[in-house]
Amino acid sequence: MAVDPAVTEKAIDILADDLAVSNIKNPEDSPASSQSKAKSGAKARAKQNERLQGLKNTFNEQYAAQYGHERWHNSLLPALLAQTRYSALINRFADASRLPEVLQSVQGDLERVDYLSVPCLTVKPSMSKDKKKEPLPFPAPSRDLNNLTNYYLLDAASILATEALDIEPGHVVLDMCSAPGGKSVALCQRLFTGGDKQTSILHCNEISPERRKRLRNVLRDYLPAKLVETGPQDSEHVKVTGNDATRAHTFTPEYYDRVMIDAPCSSERHLLHDIQKAEESGNFALLDEFLKWTPGHSKTMAARQVQLVLRGLEALCFDGTLLYATCSLSDVENDGVISQVMKELKKRQKKGKDTFGCEVVKFKKKKFPIGEKTKYGWIVLPDVGDRWGPLFFSVLRKIELDYSDDDN
Repeated sequence: MAVDPAVTEKAIDILADDLAVSNIKNPEDSPASSQSKAKSGAKARAKQNERLQGLKNTFNEQYAAQYGHERWHNSLLPALLAQTRYSALINRFADASRLPEVLQSVQGDLERVDYLSVPCLTVKPSMSKDKKKEPLPFPAPSRDLNNLTNYYLLDAASILATEALDIEPGHVVLDMCSAPGGKSVALCQRLFTGGDKQTSILHCNEISPERRKRLRNVLRDYLPAKLVETGPQDSEHVKVTGNDATRAHTFTPEYYDRVMIDAPCSSERHLLHDIQKAEESGNFALLDEFLKWTPGHSKTMAARQVQLVLRGLEALCFDGTLLYATCSLSDVENDGVISQVMKELKKRQKKGKDTFGCEVVKFKKKKFPIGEKTKYGWIVLPDVGDRWGPLFFSVLRKIELDYSDDDN
């Protein structure tokens, strides 16, 4: 991931020329002053590139240590840098009669993702070695006569994670970190299948006002009006809140049959794509997020993620299941979070503070034909998962503790 010297020099030259031209046009500045400012700007850019290179080296070293040098550099990193692969989750609430017409423009051969219970289409991967230049295979979704959007584009691994919750009609479900809404839409495809006699409830929560607004729009775009809230009134079936999900007693204890936590995480693939776009375009403003990254970033994220899982378990009914998912590559944010949660629950049990614990729900390879097993869950990585991912998930079952049993 070394910075291309030609790109760096080009960016510096462009910056220097722009500064020189803008300053010459200012009558208060002399040509000598303009040249001085141009050189100063070029030095600042060179310094930033030096910092970027150092961060990239540290980033690579950290993940090469976790995944192995050979896999990281020869397989996983190139797959992460490749264009993201999308699937089309077909919206069962929309009229599908126009789908064949809409999908005529798809570049490539369409096929159904047969290991998902909800209808989901994808395009067979290209055999081209230059995967970065693959076009987005799906056109923008369209609307039916009821103004419902006919499909949602997202990574098939995200849909796979929602399948692990084993949602059924009639369940009361909490989606703690809902935005932008793709996984919420996927949940609804299985949750609301009871016709006019709906008893299912989906509680979508998103603390960010801006993201919450987008979430509401997505739900209204994909769900019938009878399911979603209208105006200031909450629907009986799908409601949206903006609570801080890490705070105790935010959600009704022991109320939900299923809890999904699509946790905020480091999203390393997005950072890698930002670097790639910045180096190709010379727009170094795209590096803002990556320049905030540190080797300890995952540890900071994990502290919040642990609190999310603990709050989710408190809200979960006994024998209910909780899905914890991230798109992070870091074991600290994945298995590490589940490990910390279990340690915290054991501490609470010893102090007599909690009457519940949790156990990891184990999966077999035949249930999830893509991805690989981890200590506490499952991870789909794009170098071995049909280019889906990255997506980690773990499913926990809430159990009641017996304090008379010293082994618990």
